[in-house]
Amino acid sequence: MSELSSQFAAELMTEVAERFCALPEPTSAVETSLHQSLQVTVGGILGALAHADSMARLTPTAEGEVRTEMKSFAERDFALQSAIDSVRFGSKIGAICSRHQILGR
Repeated sequence: MSELSSQFAAELMTEVAERFCALPEPTSAVETSLHQSLQVTVGGILGALAHADSMARLTPTAEGEVRTEMKSFAERDFALQSAIDSVRFGSKIGAICSRHQILGR
């Protein structure tokens, strides 16, 4: 994904992936299950960041606001997120871009 994204988004996605890869390896079945759940969450985060980056490039007036939201979203603790948070983030980015397209701000 990062090959098609802006440098800003590529760096954020790399940071997220590196944070995930730096997690300790699971040592039990329970930890493996939690790790797999986090893997799905991280996949959602990466996809949401790529989508937000595309939306920002389509709506240049929203780019600064979208980048601020992207950075905040990427820095959140994986354990405090779920797949639905990525959907909510995408909706928030869509609303920001729509506002800029309609109102010019």
